[in-house]
Amino acid sequence: MLYRKMVNNLREPRIKVRISSRMPGSTAYTTITGWAMIDTGTARTCIFEGIAKACRLEEGLPEQVYLANGSFHYSPTFYGSIEIPGIPSSRKIMRLGGMPERLGYLKGQSLICLLGTDFLQHCRFVYEGGSFSLDMRGH
Repeated sequence: MLYRKMVNNLREPRIKVRISSRMPGSTAYTTITGWAMIDTGTARTCIFEGIAKACRLEEGLPEQVYLANGSFHYSPTFYGSIEIPGIPSSRKIMRLGGMPERLGYLKGQSLICLLGTDFLQHCRFVYEGGSFSLDMRGH
């Protein structure tokens, strides 16, 4: 299934995603739909901690996260499913990195998560002439 979107600013390509606490064998779950920014520089898909708690995602062990400046900190992790609405084959159950609410460069952007390469490895991402597409077929 192909997802295509026009973007005005390639620095911030965004797509609509659905995050759910629904895990195999679970009958009760919470779902949140919102905007995600594609971030090819992030290894793990990250979710804002407040969104993870509102969605009732199961919390995992903290992980050590290295930043571009060489420093590191410990970040919470959460388990949940993430998908692009309308593309059933995009649903992935993942361990998501937690992000604090006050990341300067993301303030005021109404995002719920950053899609990292752990999710994007299942896609073919193409940017061409002012639009981008994600192709999930066979990935």
